[in-house]
Amino acid sequence: MPAPPLRLDRRRLLGWGGALAAGLAVGGCTGDEPPAPAPWQQRLRTATPAGPRRIGVLGDSVAFGSGSSSPKPLHSLVGLLRQSLARTYGDGGTGWLLLNQQAWPVTAQNRGWDPRLVVHGPVTKIAAGLFRRTCAGLPDGGPDGSRAHVELTAEGRTATTLVLAQPGGRSQQLVSVDGGAPVALRNVLTGGPEPDVAPRGGPVAGHLVSEVDLGSPGRHTVRVWASGGPVHLVAVGTGTGAGPYVVDELAVAGESLETFLGPDDPARESFFGLPFLDTLAEDLLLVELGANDYNAGRPLDAVEADLRRLVTRQQATGGDVALCFPPVSSPTLYRPGTPTYADYTTRWTAVADDLGIGFCDLSRIWGDTFAEASALQPPRYADLLHPTDAGAADLAARVQDFLGL
Repeated sequence: MPAPPLRLDRRRLLGWGGALAAGLAVGGCTGDEPPAPAPWQQRLRTATPAGPRRIGVLGDSVAFGSGSSSPKPLHSLVGLLRQSLARTYGDGGTGWLLLNQQAWPVTAQNRGWDPRLVVHGPVTKIAAGLFRRTCAGLPDGGPDGSRAHVELTAEGRTATTLVLAQPGGRSQQLVSVDGGAPVALRNVLTGGPEPDVAPRGGPVAGHLVSEVDLGSPGRHTVRVWASGGPVHLVAVGTGTGAGPYVVDELAVAGESLETFLGPDDPARESFFGLPFLDTLAEDLLLVELGANDYNAGRPLDAVEADLRRLVTRQQATGGDVALCFPPVSSPTLYRPGTPTYADYTTRWTAVADDLGIGFCDLSRIWGDTFAEASALQPPRYADLLHPTDAGAADLAARVQDFLGL
């Protein structure tokens, strides 16, 4: 795979950390030549279809796609980034698709939030998963799952599920491919029937990741359901084995650093928050969180402590991490007496520089103020802070430049 060029432009504001910081100034590059790729960019470039690199975006409504066209996961900046990388390097698959409760349909069967997924039957919402609300409780679905299931239709060669293990009993997760005979996957920590496919080992005992061979590359329908007891499904996805990059949208609207980390709760630690970084094992985690901490008026020192804790946990997995901050929001959202948007982006820059990690500052991608950015046509904002389709396309292109791909 050829090494992709690193593209820069004058509006780009990047805190690269380490030696690269000396080669950049606010607004662009100080020299005639672009800087050499950072070590984390070089690691991304070593990806191959046989050894793909996972890029996860842990974010809020801006990354999820609020404000853009439906379906949100396809028209978000993350979805557009995935599509752009697929066009250039080959399709790596859907990445993880979270069972995002906020976006769930209220009808028994509805493809409105993501046309690739169906949630069918009396599936309940479990207070677990990323941000405590990306987990589906599947009851016994019957022999073929027709009573209750989650179904994914997408291109792939393999399908992967992530469930929260049940304490014991005889419950299993069953998976069928294109209506074929079900494959039994482990769903309990100890005991129970032997699965047809053993789960992948990982650092979090309560997280079971299982992979099913889809038989051949192409478009498949994968149905997941429960047998003999409940299944708590956090995410499902496909991999093609044909593309070197897999992009995981780990974004949920309305969330923040505070809601991701939450209060310490050792009794349920594996059910939410930081342990998912260990299980997902992203090669690069792009943290697009903080705007809702700003909206809530949280003190910067508390937010910085959360940010550093998240970065430290991701680095402990052996993966890279970079920070991102979204475009400036309307001044009408500002709470007097609390840190400003500029205060937040300045703190993000300082943290990235201190930790030697990348920072993709999108806050002034369209202008120095919200009014200046809002005057652009076609409109980049759908409301007071969320991007339109045109805005999401700009953000996706800028993030791809930042990645050096």
